[in-house]
Amino acid sequence: MGRPREYDSTTVLDAAMATFWERGYEATSIADLESTTGLSRSSLYQLFGNKRGVYQESLDRYMERQIAPALAAMGEPGAGLPELRTYLGMLAQAFLGDPTLAMRGCLVVNGAAELGGSDEHVKEIAVAYIHSVTDAIANALRGAATSPAERDSARDRARLMAATVMGALVMSHVDPRAAAGICRQLSEGLSPGD
Repeated sequence: MGRPREYDSTTVLDAAMATFWERGYEATSIADLESTTGLSRSSLYQLFGNKRGVYQESLDRYMERQIAPALAAMGEPGAGLPELRTYLGMLAQAFLGDPTLAMRGCLVVNGAAELGGSDEHVKEIAVAYIHSVTDAIANALRGAATSPAERDSARDRARLMAATVMGALVMSHVDPRAAAGICRQLSEGLSPGD
């Protein structure tokens, strides 16, 4: 009897995540996942159940590896405009730094557009992502507020900014430079009283 194949599930999931991020869910075949992960179909199914399971875990991994670190500083106590500007600048730089990567957009936003209406897990991840961005921005805006009225309006303003960020992530597919410009405009529009 042969030995079971050894593999690092983190490496496998990172490879699957990159494949879905580049191609999307529907355009990614099991053969693509076999090729990029180095695992057979049966091994993938044993680990994840099916293609949808691989995708769902890839979204979870993306939230953990990409989204959480990007939002962390804005969510800290005492965060303010510097952290918000850093986040927006990081997005702008990501859009301009590697146009091929920028044209991939965001795995979660892409997934919401592709499957959000038919896959409850994808929808939940997308909603959690939007809430995470909104919460982080609201925290930074509250930290920068100089009056009770500004603190009270921080959540509403954060919702608008988060929606604009989501729009920039969609726009990056076709015009990364314009997406970067949107992030810069958001940053430049922040005043010390925000």
